[in-house]
Amino acid sequence: MREQIGAMLKASTLETREALLRGTRRKATPVRKAFVQAPRGAARREGPLAAFVIGRDRRGLLTYLFALALTSSHNDDSWATSRDSLVWARAIGFTEHASETTARASVWKAFGRLEERKLLGRSRKGRKGQSPTITATLLREDGSEEAYTRPGKDGDRSAYFQLPHWFWLEGYADRLALPGLAMLLVLLAGPSAGVKGLRMERMQEWYGFSADTTARGIKELEREGLVTVEKQRIKAPLAPLGWSEVNVYHVSSQFRLRDSTLGKEVKNEDGRHPAEEGQLPAQGRQQDRYCGENRSAPPVDLDWIGQTLEPR
Repeated sequence: MREQIGAMLKASTLETREALLRGTRRKATPVRKAFVQAPRGAARREGPLAAFVIGRDRRGLLTYLFALALTSSHNDDSWATSRDSLVWARAIGFTEHASETTARASVWKAFGRLEERKLLGRSRKGRKGQSPTITATLLREDGSEEAYTRPGKDGDRSAYFQLPHWFWLEGYADRLALPGLAMLLVLLAGPSAGVKGLRMERMQEWYGFSADTTARGIKELEREGLVTVEKQRIKAPLAPLGWSEVNVYHVSSQFRLRDSTLGKEVKNEDGRHPAEEGQLPAQGRQQDRYCGENRSAPPVDLDWIGQTLEPR
């Protein structure tokens, strides 16, 4: 009977996520574009995202994105977050089909893979027989092993995009396979007006994963209603008819703008509600994903916003 009552009272994955994300006082997570693709002029164009796709490390990718989501300047230890290993495991989804012992070990190993990729540092402490606490300390998203700073704040001019908390609260993190997750990040990192000219044969060069992965990811996002594909005519002087047709991929504005119960309660890191400083757009308006948590910050460097087009 006691075990049955305990099971009924145990917090779910969703409830754990809601409680943790509410503490960040944000509605979205800023992610540097360099995580998806290196800036123009780099020797190799793929970003750290490619390693997750090639290594089929879906759990590792989700662990990293959630660590980014939880860490804010409100933390007592700056850009580090400390939680019981089972809380990490339950929030990310490690406990769904595993014992507590297995879930604790799995989430620790996932953080270890992130440490190997130079995306964060990890530490663990706790008494024998107790569930240990795992501390994740962020490093820059480009894998350079440099100390983390919040993009768009305190003079940082890094280009970045926003991953809304709705991604976690509506279960997209649980339903999307690795190709869909990867392509969602690629498209969010592209222009707000839509990603045009995404050439499948160049994906390996630009992002480090195959055309097949790209196609499967886009189909998955279409099924989830996260992406629509528009046919658009462009001038093509060398084409027989003088024009050509290209696909333009649009991330659902509802996915980026839809309000949530959590969102209604959060405040920015300066304590103000997003609507008070115009930071988050009203329902139905296009969100400027190249602005961050502080709309008064200097304009970000946009010299490679169109990276989803062929590099120059």
